[in-house]
Amino acid sequence: MTGNLHVKNDKYYIVLSFKNDAGKWKRKWISTGLSVKGNNKTKAKQMLKDTLEKYDGMEQSLNTNMLFCDLLDKWLSIAKLNIDIVTYEGYHHTVEKHLKPYFSGKRNKKPHEVTTDMIQQYYILKMDSGRLDGKGGLSAKTIKQHHTVIYQAFEYAIENDLATKNPAKSTKRPPTKKYKADFYSLEETKALLEACKTEQLYALILFTVYYGLRRSEVLGLKWSAINFENDTLTIQHTVVNNFTLVRKDETKNAASNRSYPLFDFIKEILLAMKKKQIEEQVLLGSEYQKNDYVFRWPDGHPFSPSYVTGNFAVILKKYGLRKIRFHDLRHSCASMMISKGLTLKDIQEWLGHSSIQMTADIYGHLEVQRKQNIASTFAHMLELDKKTVS
Repeated sequence: MTGNLHVKNDKYYIVLSFKNDAGKWKRKWISTGLSVKGNNKTKAKQMLKDTLEKYDGMEQSLNTNMLFCDLLDKWLSIAKLNIDIVTYEGYHHTVEKHLKPYFSGKRNKKPHEVTTDMIQQYYILKMDSGRLDGKGGLSAKTIKQHHTVIYQAFEYAIENDLATKNPAKSTKRPPTKKYKADFYSLEETKALLEACKTEQLYALILFTVYYGLRRSEVLGLKWSAINFENDTLTIQHTVVNNFTLVRKDETKNAASNRSYPLFDFIKEILLAMKKKQIEEQVLLGSEYQKNDYVFRWPDGHPFSPSYVTGNFAVILKKYGLRKIRFHDLRHSCASMMISKGLTLKDIQEWLGHSSIQMTADIYGHLEVQRKQNIASTFAHMLELDKKTVS
């Protein structure tokens, strides 16, 4: 690479000459921002020198033996220091099970040789037949997660002079479908709670319905977070099952760390559960698995996320109830709150959403429907008044 100073419109410009990937000479103009007037030539020469050193160093980096798969490993090791274990496991799975198998062999180019089209072809293939079980393509949401990994890896490459541009920026991803929450009506929720009173998950389902908890939050509930004197419970621990079971002393976000009043009937259930667990611990002695989690088996070990999801589906089928996901109990809680006239702001605080916009995106249509019902009632009232006046 060579470089010279040129004057254009009374300004100093740095003009670099270099060979592109095809071996053809190209020129790159870089403005110094310095005017020819004012004795700025010395400053311009220094800028030329600094620029040549920078680009020469970059060329040396681009000529290293690091390949794209090596870059993914390197980026993953750095990312691990700044993200939680659940996010890291997801990234690691994407790299090891999808990206590296695809970009190995002939596709394993140096980072600066990877093109937008190569990445685009990867997305197209994964959309069509990307599932590891061979049952079709990956969802738009999953493709977006893969894009995040590729994009961030190239940003790391640019920062470390391993690439000059991010080819993932110009790729097209499939649009993600706007999620529409499913939920039980008040009557369906009552039927569920009545039907499963004798089931192992009854108290857990009851908690989820009344407090609108995420699965990770209800499973992370600890006795130390329940204050029987002040009648409050605090959500501050979570249990997440990704590729491994992760128990965290933190919530999804700051807004998720919240406190609730303890309903009298739920307090009675909790006290009975606590008493029973103490009796079970005495009965089993050293074989009892001591921990502080509220929802657990008679031998002390906590319920797992997979058990809750699977057994909830079994309960619905057993009692002939409409099929919904366990997470939809959280949506059912929000729906019942709206039906009782509570606002989106109330729901945001109760459910622990990070923003009112998130609440509006999920439940805004229910709020509009409620106001339409109010409007219809109000219009009918005016109609009656009109008849009375005439």
